[in-house]
Amino acid sequence: MTRPAAGVHALVRVDLMFLGLAGVLGSATIAAGMTNPTVARLTLALAALWLLASLGFAAPRSLLYVLIGWLAVLGFARRVASVEFAPGHTDPLLLVEPVAVGVLLLAAIGRGGLAMRSTLSKVTLALALLLLAGSLNPAQGGIATGLAGLLFALVPVCGFWIGRAFCDDATYARILRLVAVLGALAAAYGLSQTFSGFPSWDEAWIRDQGYSALSVGGVTRAFGSFSSASEYASFVAIALLVWLARGFRTSRAMIAVPIVALLGTALLYESSRGIMFKLPVALVLILAARARQPLALSLAAAAAAIVILPVVVSSFVPASGAGGGASSPLLQHQLTGLANPLDPSASTLAVHASLVGNGFATAFREPLGVGTGAVTIAGQKFGGKARNTEADPSNAAVALGIPGLIAYVVLLCAAVGQAYRLAARRRDWLSAIALGLLVVTLLEWLTGGQYAVAFLLWLTLGWIDRTSDESNGALVEGRA
Repeated sequence: MTRPAAGVHALVRVDLMFLGLAGVLGSATIAAGMTNPTVARLTLALAALWLLASLGFAAPRSLLYVLIGWLAVLGFARRVASVEFAPGHTDPLLLVEPVAVGVLLLAAIGRGGLAMRSTLSKVTLALALLLLAGSLNPAQGGIATGLAGLLFALVPVCGFWIGRAFCDDATYARILRLVAVLGALAAAYGLSQTFSGFPSWDEAWIRDQGYSALSVGGVTRAFGSFSSASEYASFVAIALLVWLARGFRTSRAMIAVPIVALLGTALLYESSRGIMFKLPVALVLILAARARQPLALSLAAAAAAIVILPVVVSSFVPASGAGGGASSPLLQHQLTGLANPLDPSASTLAVHASLVGNGFATAFREPLGVGTGAVTIAGQKFGGKARNTEADPSNAAVALGIPGLIAYVVLLCAAVGQAYRLAARRRDWLSAIALGLLVVTLLEWLTGGQYAVAFLLWLTLGWIDRTSDESNGALVEGRA
């Protein structure tokens, strides 16, 4: 009796997806004939939204995979689109993620994704409500700044409930495999940018954006297919963790070894030092969890890895100007900063520490914060306050005041503790990567400008919470 109904549902899914595809093709044809670039970009964005909405209502998990792929190439898509259709003050292509997340969130609610049993799920909801309330704070410079700030701050957090609803082990494993492939492709593109130069669309973006952080000694850092170099580095690091955790089996070693070398080289030449310190910490915690060591001992070992890394790297620092070639300033910048993290002439650690300290001080001057948009790109785009401190705890303090800071600290402790316990109990590659992912993105969980990385992080937290619930339920049943 159920077969005809199943057949009808399958036909409906196919019809919806064909309607979405037809909408994309039709809208692309219309956009190609337009002379107004802003309207043309809006038409293309609406076409993509129609396709994703159609797919999401028909097959939510498929939409989840497509969304992760889209976010991984969002920067590339925006730059290529700008060749024909110049962006205006705002880019409609940025609306694709919130609409897709909204569709997935509705589906997640229907599947019980909002169930709150753990400290992690409860504090995530509290933080989300604070971000929503913070968008109405008049101190940030206007309602437009606050609402736009939700795009960068609240939308990725919704990935937590999507992960709880849809990320069973099989789905999360497929997501990580997709990230591994996309990360390798992004690394290859980034190395091409470093050694062969930037294509015209990337050159135009660098010129128009005036992104000073990309320049190191007159050489521009790679950013791959992403919207920023920092997002590129984080995504490549996550892909590297996936290959390290599951790639070195006998059947995969021939593929894994060169890809790990590719990803490691891309990270080295991207020239961000923070991610290079986080990676050893992630690996130490993964190994400690696998050995089922106490968390306190594992954190002490991770701290030792941070201290040892500069000593090891210092023996590889090249002399100034050595090596030649366009990429040598990037390598020298990387190694010099790793070898001398406390030297202000070689590292920006003191500058970042100053920003974080000022952010914490703001929480005591403004105990309710200055608004969600103030610590996002929206603060610059819409003429509001731009108070980003480049780290989550101080950003939470600036945006949401003392309540936001408390919520974030509780969230951080609950998430890391729950992820570590899960990895120690399961001792499998999925839980190991989930723990490592939390570490390599540490203090950047609310950095919504890292579109793909931020959503993937909250999706992972949702999987951790769902899987912990399932494991605890199994333990209770076993005792019974």
